[in-house]
Amino acid sequence: MEALIERGVMNALLKKLLRFAGKSDQRVALVFGFDAATCRRAVLYLRTSIPHVPVWLFSTAVPEADVRQQCERVVVNSSQEHF
Repeated sequence: MEALIERGVMNALLKKLLRFAGKSDQRVALVFGFDAATCRRAVLYLRTSIPHVPVWLFSTAVPEADVRQQCERVVVNSSQEHF
């Protein structure tokens, strides 16, 4: 029961985050990557598996141009600080 409550809270939080980012009930695939090769594999996998779902890429490394073109949004933060 507790896991269901936590899942509901997480879903509500994610919906609020997406709504804040300009999304409503549209699905978005989020990719978090630490190097360009990993980002490439994940984005290309999603583009072939679910091509109708937009991909948002969050990375600590700059992805290659062709990978960036496959994404609706790309955010790169190479800061060495981790919280």
